[in-house]
Amino acid sequence: MGTAEGHVLTTVFNTAVAKTKMPAGRIVTAQIVVSLTIAALCLLIDTVAAWSSLLGGFACICPGLYAAIRLKKAVHAEEDSGGGSGLGPVLMGELGRIVLSAVIFIVVFMTVKPLNVLSFFGTFIVLQFCHVLIPLVESLRMRKIL
Repeated sequence: MGTAEGHVLTTVFNTAVAKTKMPAGRIVTAQIVVSLTIAALCLLIDTVAAWSSLLGGFACICPGLYAAIRLKKAVHAEEDSGGGSGLGPVLMGELGRIVLSAVIFIVVFMTVKPLNVLSFFGTFIVLQFCHVLIPLVESLRMRKIL
């Protein structure tokens, strides 16, 4: 990929992420952009790799979105009640995330034939890093390091 294409992808990525207000929303937005980019690159290999990549993205994004929605509801409930609701909603969101991930994995591996396992897991793992990299980049930007 040339520098012009890389600059365009970076601009699209930064614009999409910057327009999202909630931190979890920025992570999900980044995951969607990265997932679609990886799928487009996998399309250069073949369509099975591209579809497998999209399914890997789906397997990461949907459970993360579920956990983010649960957390957002818990924060709003805490603000409305004036007290702390504890870790219960956070833990339930994470438990739901794990269960939903397992269900998606089972359904994909039982129903999708053919499946490019490398594209599926590669995209899934790359998107997991967004949970760390997006807050890290935002922190470095706020400190004017990046």
